[in-house]
Amino acid sequence: MSRAKRILRFTFWVNNLVFLLLAALIIVSFSHLFYIWAPIISLVLVVTCVAMLWYMRHQLGVKSFKGLYWVDDERDRLITLKVHSTVMVSATYFLYGLLGIICLLLNWRLSSQELGQTLLAIIWLALVASNLQYYWLWIKYDQE
Repeated sequence: MSRAKRILRFTFWVNNLVFLLLAALIIVSFSHLFYIWAPIISLVLVVTCVAMLWYMRHQLGVKSFKGLYWVDDERDRLITLKVHSTVMVSATYFLYGLLGIICLLLNWRLSSQELGQTLLAIIWLALVASNLQYYWLWIKYDQE
């Protein structure tokens, strides 16, 4: 397995873990257990992010976290640019769709808390979908 693929697989699974922790934090924030669980989940989230950065720097040999830090050759660079451009276009379409969804939700006369919960859930789903799309596109373009 190439270095780029190891980094991709590692970041994919860590991102999934971070998204689960964010979902737990969002769910807890709307319950009466917020003051008990929010600091614990936040601490686990910070430790996870620091551990990810440490592992990438020391075990996977990532020297910089700016730009295409993990691309070793021209083939991986081309794949990365294709994947990034597709994900960015999808993110732009998501923002357009989110504006439309907000307009629809405002007409339903939701309370501010219900509107916030709905929007947080939609944004969380978009983040998970973006992570899945990135991984799937990398696998797809890597086979060519």
